[in-house]
Amino acid sequence: MEQENIERTGFWGFPAKVLNEAGGAVVYAYDVGAGAVDKMVSTAKKAAVLPAALPRTIAALPKTVKGIFAGGLEVAKPSKSKIIEAKIKEREKKIKDLYYEIGKEGAKSSEVEALFELEPVKKLISDVREYEKEIQRLKSRVSELEEQEKEKEKEQEKEKALRKKKLEEKARLAKEKVRIRDVEVVKAVKSAIEKALRHGVFESTSERAIFDKIANDLLDSDMEIKVLAAAELGKMKTQAAVPVLIEAVKFDDPYLTSEVINALINIGDSRAIPLFKEKVTAPHYRVRVASLRGLYKLAGDEDVMPAVTDALRDEHPDVRRTGATFIGWKDYAHAGPGLVQCLRDEEERVRKAAISALASIRDKAAVLPLISLLGDKNLEMRKKALDAVKMIIGEEITFDVEASGKALSDAIDNLRAWWQEKRLCVEVAERGEAVKPEAEEAAARVEAADERQAEIERVWAEEEPAPSEEPEPTEEQLKRMLKAELISMCKDRGVECDESLTKVEIIELILGKKQ
Repeated sequence: MEQENIERTGFWGFPAKVLNEAGGAVVYAYDVGAGAVDKMVSTAKKAAVLPAALPRTIAALPKTVKGIFAGGLEVAKPSKSKIIEAKIKEREKKIKDLYYEIGKEGAKSSEVEALFELEPVKKLISDVREYEKEIQRLKSRVSELEEQEKEKEKEQEKEKALRKKKLEEKARLAKEKVRIRDVEVVKAVKSAIEKALRHGVFESTSERAIFDKIANDLLDSDMEIKVLAAAELGKMKTQAAVPVLIEAVKFDDPYLTSEVINALINIGDSRAIPLFKEKVTAPHYRVRVASLRGLYKLAGDEDVMPAVTDALRDEHPDVRRTGATFIGWKDYAHAGPGLVQCLRDEEERVRKAAISALASIRDKAAVLPLISLLGDKNLEMRKKALDAVKMIIGEEITFDVEASGKALSDAIDNLRAWWQEKRLCVEVAERGEAVKPEAEEAAARVEAADERQAEIERVWAEEEPAPSEEPEPTEEQLKRMLKAELISMCKDRGVECDESLTKVEIIELILGKKQ
């Protein structure tokens, strides 16, 4: 029991004494009292058992001291000082290792007091002091970084508050601007209503009173009331409402504006056309769609054609679909290249509208792009494309739209080859007939058709991704081609041939059957 007490007292007293000699402030973090040191020293002078007990104490030291020492030197983890933290931990580890070395030296000596006079121990203690100084310096640096971080956070908070203040001020100014604008619009609408009541033509006094009530609802603070009022004025179809509705557009609400445009379309007054032309490029797609409809209903081709053609390139699918639909309804044949681009649109509704428009304008230059759509993964799209091809060509075509894989691919290739041959034959016949009476006019028509075809094929080629490998034509496909096309193919492939060869001989050269 006395041996156990000596070991325990020696374990707790020895580290406390070493740290005190080293001048480390952390000694007070786990020193059990000055009496422990005195007891350890006096016991060491009287009992020869200490050196035997000390090795066992030292053996237990690493695990025990690790927990004790960590409590004395551990620092709070800095938020942005991980590198310095790693350095501190590294030095703490080195200090622990030094204490282990001091413990080993103590195990070799029978006199604990004399231990601190040994040069190796003095050197170890000196190293401990240096590492402790370094740790303190690093801690100071961590504190500096923490202060800097706090200052940075304060600056960020100031900047955030300043940005918030600027945004609030901007919002306030915008709100004030809207308020001033609305005041002016209200005045303009009131003035338009008064003029309409004085000079407008109404079928009865009751109709005038109803108009007065509905028109004044455009001045209501609730936007829904304004929208409903615009719709009701459209249903009345009185021309007296046109100036009032045009002034109401200045409230600059997209839903109100689109409803006003619909009302003006119902009234059918051409005075609204300038508004439609202005709003066809409005920021909101609903307004753009309504404006296109207004131009289609009331404007002439010189205004409608540019608007619907530009609509094919709009960012919103509803606008593109509307543009394609109106092109088909107006039979704008020169819009073919734009419609061909829409055949590759990501929106199915736009592609369908483009197919219908191409079928409506019946431009034969669009047949090849439509034939390519027969390979679309959507069965309904293939059916629409086939119907469009039939309508443009004016002939019944046998084609299985429900085929798949190689059968579908071969069917498309055969149809494409058939159409190319047929088209060339027709063009040759047309060119031959147009020699005498109206040669210049016929030549101009053919040239225009060629240019349109070239433009469509250029657009289609630019959009169509290049195939990984061009399939070899079959003998049947080659037989359907004209001799001129076969000679051109030979030239493209570097095969020598000329006009003196027959069509069969040229096909054999292409297929490699004739050496």
